[in-house]
Amino acid sequence: MTPSMRTVAAAFAALALAVGTSALAQSQYPNKPIRLVLQFPAGGLADTVCRVLANPLSQQLGQPIIVDNRPGADGAIAGETVARAAPDGYTLFFATNSALSAVPAMRKTPPYDPVADFTPISFIGRFPFFVFAHPGIPAKTLADFVVYARANPGKLNYGTGNTTSIMATAQLSMLANLPRDIVERLAREFNAAILKPEVKEPLDRFGYELQGSTSQELGVFVKDQFELWKRAVREAGIPPE
Repeated sequence: MTPSMRTVAAAFAALALAVGTSALAQSQYPNKPIRLVLQFPAGGLADTVCRVLANPLSQQLGQPIIVDNRPGADGAIAGETVARAAPDGYTLFFATNSALSAVPAMRKTPPYDPVADFTPISFIGRFPFFVFAHPGIPAKTLADFVVYARANPGKLNYGTGNTTSIMATAQLSMLANLPRDIVERLAREFNAAILKPEVKEPLDRFGYELQGSTSQELGVFVKDQFELWKRAVREAGIPPE
């Protein structure tokens, strides 16, 4: 065998070993704790959802689920943490529209691409947003309120508080580029977990609407939401930060 032939043979052997090792690691997934990165601080509704889900998911997957709170920058800190992680299925992203749509749509130099830098797994659910208006405001719907606000610039103030729900936003579970078999395994486990009484019953008390999906369904949703946010930002004349 010539030197060049030995070099080619060695390269093929190394490639075969790498592929075999990767396939073995995937077949044994998971074999260590899984980190669930959350864009909100501890104690809120999203944190509660994560921790309620963590126990049954740990039992199903046979490994601990560690909730990693990374609040700040509208979710960009958590998003960057996941986008830079190894694509091995051990760093997941429990995200909302703010991190996956608003952040990349409103930045001159987005920290990540919500479509290219993440692999969708499954919907988890929807949580309510609320809007209250003083009875003196001549608006009965959100659309009426927007029209009134635009017609009266500088005349309205706002604050936060408990109100009547008028819209909801999807709660998403995402992770960096993963092998398809791991994605499908995680999607099955998340969808199974949200059907369990020990998950559904405590979250029902918060008005949290659990909703699973396939990876493909979530992928379509993420793309649509990103385009919607980009268009809304452009039409509103909001300058990128």
